Amino acid sequence: FLEHSRAFLFRNGGKEDVLISSADLMPRNLERRIEAAVPIEDARHRAEIRRWMEMMLEDNRQAWDLRPDGSYVQRTPAPGEPERGTQRMLLERGR
Repeated sequence: FLEHSRAFLFRNGGKEDVLISSADLMPRNLERRIEAAVPIEDARHRAEIRRWMEMMLEDNRQAWDLRPDGSYVQRTPAPGEPERGTQRMLLERGR
């Protein structure tokens, strides 16, 4: 339950690359430390990481959206919409 994901998905010329990393993209991790990112070669593992990332994009409780002015706003469920927090969804999935 780290507060920042350490998985990345890139599309390059139609090819999808999935990587995992030892650090999130914060200045302290990129400027004062040695970090590593590695590609995920196994298609099953790439698919599972992609599913996790899609679940995180559905989060309407704990996720934050970056606005054009550089500020962040926390997502909240619309009226009547059930809460979908990533950590709760992961706990339910693990049962």
